Amino acid sequence: YTKSDIPTIEQWWVLAYPDPEYRKWVIKTWEAAVEKSQKDGTDIQSVEYRVTCKNSEQKNVIISGSTFQEYFLATFIDLTALKQAEKSLEKTLADLEKSNAELEQFAYVASHDLQEPLRAAVGFLQLLQSKYKNQLDEKGHHYIERAVKAGHRMQSLINDLLKISRVNTPNTTFIPADLTKILEETLEYLQSTITEKNGDVTYSKLPTLMVDQDQIQGLFQNLIINALKYNKHPKPTIEIGYEDKGHEYLFYVKDNGIGISKESHEKIFMIFQRLHARQEYSGSGIGLALCKKIVERHQGIIWVESEPGKGSTFYFTLPLKKEE
Repeated sequence: YTKSDIPTIEQWWVLAYPDPEYRKWVIKTWEAAVEKSQKDGTDIQSVEYRVTCKNSEQKNVIISGSTFQEYFLATFIDLTALKQAEKSLEKTLADLEKSNAELEQFAYVASHDLQEPLRAAVGFLQLLQSKYKNQLDEKGHHYIERAVKAGHRMQSLINDLLKISRVNTPNTTFIPADLTKILEETLEYLQSTITEKNGDVTYSKLPTLMVDQDQIQGLFQNLIINALKYNKHPKPTIEIGYEDKGHEYLFYVKDNGIGISKESHEKIFMIFQRLHARQEYSGSGIGLALCKKIVERHQGIIWVESEPGKGSTFYFTLPLKKEE
């Protein structure tokens, strides 16, 4: 608008806010802001409005200003581009969430549907191995043994994919749980592995938090198994504890293992990423990716501090109270 278009404030109200109800609300809120400014001797508090331009285009603006006796000076900041960017970002995030949900559903269905034929294939191979063992030469036994091992690796991989696809399923619930008890149950389950590796696990009393118990147990299990697996020390040691940070708890799992180079600190949390050959260390390359998804679902973060030959400390945070 030009000055000739709006010679008076009354005409400004009518032109800029043609909808009578909205205009009434704008006048009320603006006059209240001006009155407060005059009373307190401060600048006019910023208010956001939707203004109709001369070409009928509507723009989102923030109006603030200053008062001078019975007058006021108003300053307009156009938010239209910012609002459009926000809408575009919201759409992108919504599309990304939908895409992630579809990928998780695909991973679940594909993994689930692969289970049965793979189980049948491994079963027939094992039947062939036992029933015709006297008719097979050494090379035949070797081929079947390799095929069975490959089948078992594939079953393990499929099971891990199913676990990842189920992390964000809405039917899992968060309940108050004693993390010390969860950890002790995990250690009991892993006792044979710990004994076999001559491991020593120490831990402090952990807090009670709103968590998905099965997932937190899986988190501890993966971190402890890795601490034992990637360890060449004659007596692997693992220390588990936490610190109260006020708004969250910081947990740690510390070991005296082989360590991890700095350039691999982020890479290890990516799915199917392996730092070692399968012949050296077994595994699917999914464990830490699963840990990351579990921690993020609990609105925390996970990272590692480590150097080759100096062990590793895995840290993860859990909020005092999970936000809905």
